[in-house]
Amino acid sequence: MAITRERITFEKMLSIYCGGHHSEPICSECDELRSKLKEILASCPFGESKPLCSQCSANCVDPEMRQRVMDVMHYSGPRMLFRHPTLTMLHFLDMRKKEPPNSRG
Repeated sequence: MAITRERITFEKMLSIYCGGHHSEPICSECDELRSKLKEILASCPFGESKPLCSQCSANCVDPEMRQRVMDVMHYSGPRMLFRHPTLTMLHFLDMRKKEPPNSRG
């Protein structure tokens, strides 16, 4: 899975979530989440061969942030199919890929 595509997909999902919950395209709280996730993706030990974060063995995200990301995904996921069908289909294909070997030694 390309990290760039995963970042773009999450940014689209976050925009849908924030628009539905905060009546803004992206509020400061959601922008902070976007920035943190962007940093985490940039430092992923798997690089471009990374699995979806939900299928990954490397716990890069603290439980609070993980819950925030899950909230965004649960709200935005069904809406993504209609707003961004190509990204949604690519995400479903990525879900079928297996996790790479653990690179954290």
